[in-house]
Amino acid sequence: MLLVLVYHAGVAFVPGGYIGVDVFFVVSGFLITGHLLSQLERKSKIDFVDFYARRVRRILPASMVVLAVTVLGAIAWVPPLQREAVLRDALATALYVPNYWFAAQGTNYLATATPSMFQHYWSLGIEEQFYLFWPAILALGYLLVRRSRRGLFVLMAVLVVASFAFSVWLLGQSQPWAFFSLPSRGWELGVGGLLAFALTKRARWLRGASVALLGWVGLAGLLVLAAVYNDATVFPGVNALLPVAAAAALIVGCTAQHAWSPARVLSLPPMQWFGMISYSLYLVHWPMLELAQAAVGLNEPLMPGIKLALAGAAIPIAHFLYVTVENPARKAEFWADARPRRSIVTAVVASVAVLVLSAGSLVLTTNTAFSSNQTAASTGTGLLPKGTAYVPSNL
Repeated sequence: MLLVLVYHAGVAFVPGGYIGVDVFFVVSGFLITGHLLSQLERKSKIDFVDFYARRVRRILPASMVVLAVTVLGAIAWVPPLQREAVLRDALATALYVPNYWFAAQGTNYLATATPSMFQHYWSLGIEEQFYLFWPAILALGYLLVRRSRRGLFVLMAVLVVASFAFSVWLLGQSQPWAFFSLPSRGWELGVGGLLAFALTKRARWLRGASVALLGWVGLAGLLVLAAVYNDATVFPGVNALLPVAAAAALIVGCTAQHAWSPARVLSLPPMQWFGMISYSLYLVHWPMLELAQAAVGLNEPLMPGIKLALAGAAIPIAHFLYVTVENPARKAEFWADARPRRSIVTAVVASVAVLVLSAGSLVLTTNTAFSSNQTAASTGTGLLPKGTAYVPSNL
């Protein structure tokens, strides 16, 4: 998350900070697959309703709050002629398909001059879609291989290789679709899933100093790649292999039961704290930067110091969102102690509410007159042409 934050803040020596999202994919696949595997091995099945209810409480409350606040901010500060496009992006985000919406528009994430206010939701779209299909794939695969852990591992490895091959092929056809689609990015989460299979507490190979050293290599690799990669790097495809491999090496090294493990550094209180608020920080930092830019106008790019200050201000705001929305929503008795369906129903209601807000704002925007009923006389070309006090209907 810190890599993404400084990248979006425009810090010059981290031009490849976008690889932080790839690290997120690997970690997410590792944690979720480990959770699902433990269910399969204990119960020989997955409690789908409970799984989705937990994901809903973990992801959606903070996401929907930031989405709604950003829509209101767009209504207040985005110029009327640009507002319709922003609200269409909000609708796609509320429908959980922002990644495919941006792909269909041909968005180049690394080179867009005027990015969407909701562009950062693309990775959450991939994560949500992955959560939708991955439990069923694991459950079905577990049955097909007759409850063989090794067989399920092989099946997952085949899927990961197929997804990576598809990513490389698709990159040659359409960079936006390769960047934003689940089939072309799913292998990154799948690599984390394979790690969940390999890293067990009983594994003796995790006790060596060389394994701990591997974690430091992974951490150093991520920092080097963040400094070497830039907006001109062809991504994802083959170039995504290195950050994914570095993230995997870091996880392996942190799992090592050795004093040299980088887990000691990454477990320090400040790192734990940033990890705790990382989801909320990811949500709030981008709209803060984009709303500020919209407020001053696109013809006046924010100064680097201002962008860095906004990124810094996003940190306490993210902590506030965590303690008031994200964490209470996950642990509140109203949801946690109730049947899982209550969480799912609440999520549907919240999503519909945000959809109504976005759609209603879009209707009002499209029905708003952007010019007066007055026409202006044609004038000759000049260095300082005389303007009008109104927007002419014949502009």
